Amino acid sequence: ISERTYRRALEMLAIVNEDHIAIGKHPNALAVAVLYAACILEGERITQEQMAVAANTSMVTLRKRFADIKMIFRLQ
Repeated sequence: ISERTYRRALEMLAIVNEDHIAIGKHPNALAVAVLYAACILEGERITQEQMAVAANTSMVTLRKRFADIKMIFRLQ
């Protein structure tokens, strides 16, 4: 993952942490979902499975948190 994507993910994570959707969610799950969203926005090709394995979380959790991230940033 590029440095540019990493920086974008950090910016997005700051916004997510201020949103009420983040309350009570596991921080690792939110972080991996934000990083996955940043990868998509920056055009980096990575699968949900690769992200979930790297973050030691389940794909189901990643999908659920990614759905929350999409709502916050109004992604498609």
